Amino acid sequence: MKILNTEPNRFSEKSKKHLRSIGEVVDFSGEAEELKGALYDADVVLIGLKYHFNINLLQHAKNLKYIVTPTTGLNHIDLEEAERLKIKVLSLKGETKFLETVTATAELSWSLLLSLVRKINSASISVNSGIWNRDLFKGNELKGKTLGVFGLGRLGKMVANYGLAFGMKVLAYDPYIETLSTNRISLVQKNDLFSQSDIITFHIPLNSETDGLIDTTSFNLMKEGVIIINTSRGEILNEGALLKNLECGKVAMAGLDVLSSEYGSGENWMVHDRLIRYAQTNNNILITPHIGGATKESVEAANEFIIEKLAAHLQ
Repeated sequence: MKILNTEPNRFSEKSKKHLRSIGEVVDFSGEAEELKGALYDADVVLIGLKYHFNINLLQHAKNLKYIVTPTTGLNHIDLEEAERLKIKVLSLKGETKFLETVTATAELSWSLLLSLVRKINSASISVNSGIWNRDLFKGNELKGKTLGVFGLGRLGKMVANYGLAFGMKVLAYDPYIETLSTNRISLVQKNDLFSQSDIITFHIPLNSETDGLIDTTSFNLMKEGVIIINTSRGEILNEGALLKNLECGKVAMAGLDVLSSEYGSGENWMVHDRLIRYAQTNNNILITPHIGGATKESVEAANEFIIEKLAAHLQ
């Protein structure tokens, strides 16, 4: 069993040893074009978010039986082509019991929010440039504000509880939840969440229902000066509408860990991304490079879990 590991630097020695106990492991960290040759005789490929496994790559995988990814989102894989080629995809999607122990993305969502409302990034840059003036960075408190949680699954519930701990009023919208066991969080309709929330944070998967879901109509319903946080997938937001509303001030601030163009847009995609260009000259937007799940603890736990899952399937 030949296992091609395309993310060797993200694996601890313990996890690498575990992987080697399953089969012959070949580490790969080159460019996508070089990956085509490395895939040729691999039985298993272990991937993260670095490469987009589309038809251009998969057509070179002549022996491939498994694509293994320690992620919940799968939009970096052409699932239809994988199915056509009879390649099984193993991921963390649906692994609820395990995922409930992983808090990294929820914590990053809150970090982005705190960084924005307290102007932490700008204040730090100011000090590093030799300016010590706290009056330049008067922020806002979260206590008493209304937090709208769009999607009350695993991560949404965590973020909702963070909001309660900060003394916020918490609203939530989730079409798949009818009742809650607590009266501290209010379930509301989508339009009510948009119109009543001071901060809206998104925690939904990307699929045919959610692709482009947050559009111009959604932004029109929002409060003047709303804050947007997105750590799910960039494609759920109409980024052109977000940019327009940032420019006019309807959206006061945005914290993003994901962008729609981060997959399969060429090596120079960042140069052309409108939101990145806007962030370079404006301090009301904070963008991080999809680091939601990138903590030492969560990466190690996810890698160990997915290796165990692969071993179980092979047996």
